[in-house]
Amino acid sequence: MRWRPPAPYNPAPMNPAIHFQRVSKTYRGARGTFQALTDVSFDIQPGEFFGLLGSMAPARRR
Repeated sequence: MRWRPPAPYNPAPMNPAIHFQRVSKTYRGARGTFQALTDVSFDIQPGEFFGLLGSMAPARRR
């Protein structure tokens, strides 16, 4: 018998606790614009932990 990887865990679909669809964010400053997010979509399911990290350095430069 050959080894096979386990089937992916695919529980019944749930309604997301948080739903983001096509989110974009642009910052405008003295040196022009900066596109931080472009057309981002994702769901956060009940019980999931989520973190979004990024550099704060550009916002603090003067």
